[in-house]
Amino acid sequence: LLPLHVRLDEHLRAGRADTAGHYTAVANLGQMLRSIGRLDEADALLRQAFDGLTRLEGPRHPGTLSVLGTLADTQRHLGKLDEAERMMRDYQ
Repeated sequence: LLPLHVRLDEHLRAGRADTAGHYTAVANLGQMLRSIGRLDEADALLRQAFDGLTRLEGPRHPGTLSVLGTLADTQRHLGKLDEAERMMRDYQ
């Protein structure tokens, strides 16, 4: 995880935290945390990435939709089935 943390920190220090690249890196970190079972942390990062990408790239951009799918699946694993279903329904 260290290289991704370093990359995110570099983005913050360079003032590049509000870019699609930054939010993609945040989503990647969220996916890694999800894969090792740290679902609450993953959820927070995936939400941040989804919100940023939605604003910058639009709600129908493939990257935004990819993060949405991962976020909804994370919600499912957290037992938040209604939230997961709502997310997917809102973006059909």
